[in-house]
Amino acid sequence: MGGSEILLILLVILILFGADKLPELARSLGKGLNEVKKASDEIKNELLRHSTEIGNEVKELQKGLTENTPIDQMRKEIEGIQDNTNIEDIAKNTHPTDKAKDQ
Repeated sequence: MGGSEILLILLVILILFGADKLPELARSLGKGLNEVKKASDEIKNELLRHSTEIGNEVKELQKGLTENTPIDQMRKEIEGIQDNTNIEDIAKNTHPTDKAKDQ
């Protein structure tokens, strides 16, 4: 829009509403725009809050799925066996748990 088009629109508004009603009309328009801005900010904040909550729940689920899987438990058991096994037991083809059974 050019300057002349805006001037023409303002002139039409002045003729339709009169000089007495222009300040009231501008005030009402400002209040309406302010309400729209508040409503859009509230919606944006609500969406942001919910998306953060959903993100936290997804992280909790991922953490729960990766920490206690059967594969993870087997890995821990194997690491425990490897920690308790020494070279002499391997050479004798025995395992520390076999020694505990013998005793």
